[in-house]
Amino acid sequence: MRFPDLLDTVMSESNLKNAAQLFELLGGEAKLKCTKRSFDLIRTGERNPTPAFFHRLFAELPHPFRKMAIESFFESSLETANLTDSALMKFLDQNLSPGVPDEHESVWDKNEDKLYFLQPQQMEYMIGNHSALRLFIRTLLYEKIPNHELLPLQEEVKHLNRLGLTQLGREGLYLLHNIVKVPSHKNSSKRMAELGMKYILEHIPAFVDYSDTKKQVISYAMQKVKPEHVEMINKAVNTMNKWIQDLAVMDEGDSQAVPYFFVGLGGVLGEKDF
Repeated sequence: MRFPDLLDTVMSESNLKNAAQLFELLGGEAKLKCTKRSFDLIRTGERNPTPAFFHRLFAELPHPFRKMAIESFFESSLETANLTDSALMKFLDQNLSPGVPDEHESVWDKNEDKLYFLQPQQMEYMIGNHSALRLFIRTLLYEKIPNHELLPLQEEVKHLNRLGLTQLGREGLYLLHNIVKVPSHKNSSKRMAELGMKYILEHIPAFVDYSDTKKQVISYAMQKVKPEHVEMINKAVNTMNKWIQDLAVMDEGDSQAVPYFFVGLGGVLGEKDF
């Protein structure tokens, strides 16, 4: 996509009627430090965007267009007729994540001091009981489960209450801790980290959908790679996880937020593993 195509896309998807409205949406002369005439020359492809102009425009762009903007800037700035299949464009497409709003602050950022770490007995119980795991996760994501929906889960309710994860009130089952963190090797002992890993992996059989792939993605690879590529792969998986966490929000009232779970696991195998 060339840079003029990007600007046309922003204008179209923002329901703007003309280039003047687009110019104002992007901050006008005050933010872009250019005249409407100069902006029009870039928009029509008669002039390529300079790095300084792009830097200012990028700060004003609505976040869904930012990945597209970087790709189009490179494609328009380099003096090659068609960069679509070039190594540079493939690299950008594979490694750029869709944008997160600048003003966005995820649940994990603003509630770090309120995190509750799962305890050994709690994880051990849910690892061996998928009904209890699903009940706890549902309470965690929806804050309350009405009493009439708890009738077939009385044993699980009693046990979760006894373990200090939930509390039964007049109207249903409530969560005792708003934000829960699973222990890992970065912040816990070896035993706790091992339990945390087992707890995380139990989400796959507990929540995987075998019939509908429209709302889930299954990604699998079993192959040989060069040793120097292992660190690259692990970094990419961690980046993906961080990006998903950046999108976390609290479900407040009429929010349209939906539950989403992601488990990314990759590792080097040795002879003993076979």
